[in-house]
Amino acid sequence: MLDISEINTSFGGGREPKDEHLIDLLMKAYKGEILCRKAIVPMELIQPFSDYLPAANEAYEKYFAERYKAMDPPQLFVYEKDGKFIMSDDYYAYYLYKAVNAPLALCTVIGDTTITDNVKYGDPFQLPPPTAEVIE
Repeated sequence: MLDISEINTSFGGGREPKDEHLIDLLMKAYKGEILCRKAIVPMELIQPFSDYLPAANEAYEKYFAERYKAMDPPQLFVYEKDGKFIMSDDYYAYYLYKAVNAPLALCTVIGDTTITDNVKYGDPFQLPPPTAEVIE
């Protein structure tokens, strides 16, 4: 079984802060102890875990733009806390959603949620093991 806490996330323009709560939720989701749901979430309900700002990455910006234009943007993994969805897995995608003034984001909500206003949820599912995609 993959220990997600051992994954090196020190890529980009600095180190993203480590969100221990997200790591715990992901470990439980991969083991099937908690379920996830796909959701379309208004951007105003999503809050970054920290004020980390990734360095510019032209290749990722192009990748995001192509996927966004094709109506298949990268998903944000989020969890609920204090009436908001906390995002700490993909700061690049989060800020690119904001850069294109996207009103909504495609998300995977990890664990239970009580937020219902203006959020469209899919059916619960067990999170499959992670995969990696190389962007050149």
